[in-house]
Amino acid sequence: TRYAKRASLYRASLVLIAAIIWLP
Repeated sequence: TRYAKRASLYRASLVLIAAIIWLP
């Protein structure tokens, strides 16, 4: 469904943001 795709995208962006915050 379109909602599921959007949710996975949101989850991926959260992981990316977390990496940006915690890596340095």
